[in-house]
Amino acid sequence: MTLNNRSETAIVIPTFNEDRTLKKIIKKASQFGDVIIVDDNSSDQSYEISKKYASYVKSHKQNLGYDNSLETGIKIALRKNYKYLVTVDADGEHPIEEIPEFISKLKSKYQLVIGNRDKKNRYTETIFSCYTKSRWNIKDPLCGMKAYRISSIRKISTFNSYNSIGTELAFKIAGTGVNLCNINIKVNKRFDDSRIGNSLGVNIS
Repeated sequence: MTLNNRSETAIVIPTFNEDRTLKKIIKKASQFGDVIIVDDNSSDQSYEISKKYASYVKSHKQNLGYDNSLETGIKIALRKNYKYLVTVDADGEHPIEEIPEFISKLKSKYQLVIGNRDKKNRYTETIFSCYTKSRWNIKDPLCGMKAYRISSIRKISTFNSYNSIGTELAFKIAGTGVNLCNINIKVNKRFDDSRIGNSLGVNIS
């Protein structure tokens, strides 16, 4: 399934050493919008793959981390005046084929659409999700697959003040009283372990 007016949609994918999955993800996502890759100073072939297949590539000169990469991509989408923005991870976990459903929700009455994973990576994510569901009706705030109306993002002055940009931006948009919805997604198995990890320190953070 492709989308009409796919040029209205930016699909931002932060990338760091994901050359095993990246080509497949870019080619699949390109059916649904313009793919913006932010390469966070990868040491593998991620940048070269991105240059060949993505609509736009921004490369960091040093490794700045996932959240700063996501912020870079969002700012590019804002600057290029897209109407819709989707964020997905480059590790292959997110079901790219569900992007049309996210966009369809944005084109109806919703300004924010958040993926709700069938499996959480850490036990503290489940606990945190219970809190955010009761407060904002956000079932899985740490899911990297989200979709926004760009107009809603423009109303937020800052959205990376505590180094968890996707979560903070979702909370701030939800706090403005807009319509939001959650979409259940089935995550795919990673080829390797989470780059963030699952230690006690990570869970506390």
